[in-house]
Amino acid sequence: MCNFEKMVWTNDTKSEIMDEQNIIADAWAKTAPREMELAIEEEKAKERGDVDADGDALITVVADGSWAKRSYRSNYSSLSGAAAIVDYETKKVLHLGVRNKYCSTCQMSQRKEIEVKQHEFFKNWSGSSSSMEADIIVDGFLQSSSLHKVKYTRMIADGDSNVYMKVLASRPYDNTTV
Repeated sequence: MCNFEKMVWTNDTKSEIMDEQNIIADAWAKTAPREMELAIEEEKAKERGDVDADGDALITVVADGSWAKRSYRSNYSSLSGAAAIVDYETKKVLHLGVRNKYCSTCQMSQRKEIEVKQHEFFKNWSGSSSSMEADIIVDGFLQSSSLHKVKYTRMIADGDSNVYMKVLASRPYDNTTV
């Protein structure tokens, strides 16, 4: 551990660390959507003429997800998962999502048998761990046209889940097939 890290971790109280974490999380929450919007604007599909009759840009994306717990192709029991959709051309993130099956604040209060204080509730998923990735990716596809005037018409993925089938089943675009 370098001296700076030692100094930071030994001088900060738990409360100070949480305050810093909250500042970073707030900055991330404000910056990420703006950066994703800029990434959409940077896409050159319209300049290439890759547009549909509605004027939506038609783009190729790369989609992938991850769980907080390794599964080794069995025991998919992770409590958290994340996934992203990245523009193939610009390599910039267009959509990012997180699914949590629990709220750490609620869990800690329950464990200590104390009343739960008002807090930001992080649990946003009650489905299976293995379906987190597909849900996030489908969500990105469903929002792409209405929010950003783009359609993800080609998807590159690793094939380790049922993401593509879920995207097809969601029919994100009326007259366009992914």
